Amino acid sequence: PRSLYVTCFLVVLIWIATGTISYAALNGWPLATSFFYAVDAGMSVGFCTEVAERTVTSRAFSIGYILVGASVVGGALGVFMADVMEGVSRAITTEWRTTLERDAFRAADADGDGYLTPSELRTLLLRSGYDLDDERFDLVFRGLDRVEDGRVSIGEFSGAF
Repeated sequence: PRSLYVTCFLVVLIWIATGTISYAALNGWPLATSFFYAVDAGMSVGFCTEVAERTVTSRAFSIGYILVGASVVGGALGVFMADVMEGVSRAITTEWRTTLERDAFRAADADGDGYLTPSELRTLLLRSGYDLDDERFDLVFRGLDRVEDGRVSIGEFSGAF
């Protein structure tokens, strides 16, 4: 995403520079005035200046400049918002998954001791639609019981599915 942000920044910078140089050349304005006008026109904020374009060519350029500017700025904003939403979505999905795992663990922990016994885990898997034969169940249980104490803690259970 960083290189994408750099690219967006460079495109906006080129767009503003093009407007600044074009307004200076077409109207004979100083660069500072041309820059202000390029930003003002490009952002379509109402042309709040006493400066007036002098030529039809400059006015025609403004129309194209504003249309391109809307695409450039809108595109950059779209890229940024998509990245933000992807991060938010990922965080929400992770939190939702953690909540589901914790709730499933608590529901399966029949004696409430904070651990799942082989019997409690088998019941959870059966309720979830997984009817494993003994050999496969043993593989699953041993894979979850990383400290090999014959039970599965919430830490061992979380993120396993």
